Amino acid sequence: MSVRELDAVAALAPLETELAMMTAVRRVATKEMGPTGAVEGLAPLDRVHAIAICTAVMLLEARGRTTALKQLDAETVRYEQMGYPRPYTIT
Repeated sequence: MSVRELDAVAALAPLETELAMMTAVRRVATKEMGPTGAVEGLAPLDRVHAIAICTAVMLLEARGRTTALKQLDAETVRYEQMGYPRPYTIT
């Protein structure tokens, strides 16, 4: 995962989470600590966002943007059908 891709996806999170995530990424990029240590240093909610951000970047890298977005849309519909609320949107 590149820092640029992590930056782009983290920008979709709330500002506090984006800043926490980017601090963790910078610590890893500068070899100050490893990925596990960087994530463990975050607050619990920021840890959840960090894992979600990394998962989204891996999905984008593995499937490509168009296929990844189609897959996420299909999963969202499936979860709604199971009775879970739709994830919040930025707009």
